[in-house]
Amino acid sequence: MSFTLYCDGGSRGNPGISGCGCVLYSVSRTGESKKVWEKAQYCGIGTNNEAEYLGLVLGLRQCVEMKVQNLTVRMDSLLVINQMKKEWKLKAQNLKPYNAKACFYASKIPKIKFEHVRRELNTEADEQSNIGMDNIQFLDIKTPLNVLDSFN
Repeated sequence: MSFTLYCDGGSRGNPGISGCGCVLYSVSRTGESKKVWEKAQYCGIGTNNEAEYLGLVLGLRQCVEMKVQNLTVRMDSLLVINQMKKEWKLKAQNLKPYNAKACFYASKIPKIKFEHVRRELNTEADEQSNIGMDNIQFLDIKTPLNVLDSFN
């Protein structure tokens, strides 16, 4: 059995209130897919690209916990996908810790590939990232968040 992970992240302002989301499907040998997990996460104040990476980290961590062996990751962030495929250099200093965490989890999955998809093919993960951004109302925003540490 294989799995397909859709991830997304966004911020309202750049930087601004940010959130990420993921949806994971199991895919049978006949190609039939079934949603097995979804998650929305508030990510604090950050950039869009940081939120995109946090969506990837969130999803990959779940896949590692579920012992997924064969994974296709789909995102509408060309930057994140091409950096994970090592086709684009990682120049932005603020993204290096996010990329490192994503690479750590990706290395734990024996068969993994990354694919860029158009935004309209990533709507469920986008919905989850918007839910994550909307969840700020439930948090004590006086408490500083070190979001990446919460993804250990």
